[in-house]
Amino acid sequence: MAEPISRSHHIQACAACVKAKRKCSRQSPACLRCRSRGLDCQYSTKRYSHWVLLPETPPETSSEENTPPRLNAETALRGLDPLVSLDEEKAHAQLSSWFTSIHTWDTVRSERLEMDAFSSFDLGGYVRKVRGWLAEWVQTGGNPFIHPRVYSLRFPRNIQDAYMCLSCFLNKTPANEQLVMRLVEERSQVLLNEHGFDTTGSFVLQDQGNGLDLMGHIARVQALLVYQFIGLFEDKVSLRPVAQNRNDLMLAWTKEMVSAAANTVPSGVRDILASSEPGKYYGKDFMQLLWHSWIVSETVRRTWNVMATMLGLFGFVKGGRRGPCPGGMMFTTRIGVWEAETATEWLEICSSRSVGLMQVAEACELIYSAECKQINEFATTTLELTYGRERVQQWRGFNSQCADSPRPD
Repeated sequence: MAEPISRSHHIQACAACVKAKRKCSRQSPACLRCRSRGLDCQYSTKRYSHWVLLPETPPETSSEENTPPRLNAETALRGLDPLVSLDEEKAHAQLSSWFTSIHTWDTVRSERLEMDAFSSFDLGGYVRKVRGWLAEWVQTGGNPFIHPRVYSLRFPRNIQDAYMCLSCFLNKTPANEQLVMRLVEERSQVLLNEHGFDTTGSFVLQDQGNGLDLMGHIARVQALLVYQFIGLFEDKVSLRPVAQNRNDLMLAWTKEMVSAAANTVPSGVRDILASSEPGKYYGKDFMQLLWHSWIVSETVRRTWNVMATMLGLFGFVKGGRRGPCPGGMMFTTRIGVWEAETATEWLEICSSRSVGLMQVAEACELIYSAECKQINEFATTTLELTYGRERVQQWRGFNSQCADSPRPD
């Protein structure tokens, strides 16, 4: 089991708690008192905040005219007040930089997560969880890693095929099971053949990703992910041997998807900013475009994390130990951001509080937070996978009691 981050008891209380003469919990990246009050938590000892998305530009290379403001995400997302001294153009750019920065596309491996984290995890429970997410997508058009609006503008045929196969699979009966599994197998083969691979995914007939735009990459990866989940965890006899040979291809396609997003989304947001009329930065069209850009970005990152988890889980199932982990990506952990139903609602949340943008490897910090009711389902499942469901449930129960108890000002 992965061990939690140890608390640094030697660290002095933060400046805000010292000034208010209140007890400080001394947690990273911010103590509980500062988090609950939206204060800027600063320690006298040298600390590295995981919330910082954009590194400071060295003084010798910085330019006030050409360099956008570098603010940590906690400050930038707590509200727009810190930006009022900046001109409108820079404030406008800062609003989107938290999810377009080059560092938000990094995949990070952690020794903490390389340990045998699955040994105490309920594998069957996790498979039921992912199956439930896929069923939710069929029933409602969205789930914690496929945003309900990601295909609102375009619904590529290969993801339509996966949707159809998944719906048939989830509703199969003993009488039609053979027919349904044949449908899944043949549609997955068609997906591979269309992109120049044989049925095992091991032979390349043409360049990968040829002619695909970002939405094409997302649809291709999510379609293959559906087929792989069915093959690896639901049909252990006929489909698993074939699906196992496709794991390397799933990883390769997902890497291409992330690369396409890292090259496409930031430039797309810059185009949105450039096309905005002065004085109309927060108009309806701008908010819709910015929201959709975030939806695509977050979908890519969450899809990567689901893929990485699937590969690790299969390694555990096959060999009784955790398989090679390709690393995790940042995702928003605060409830309400992914669930926002309108661009206005999304922008209001992002502009008034922290969205909890974190790396998977850093999600353990949430264990020490009393804000468990503000953590979304995707983050909770990530914590359960890493630390075990029983431990996370105990943590949530303990922190719920703490949150309901009166606290000194």
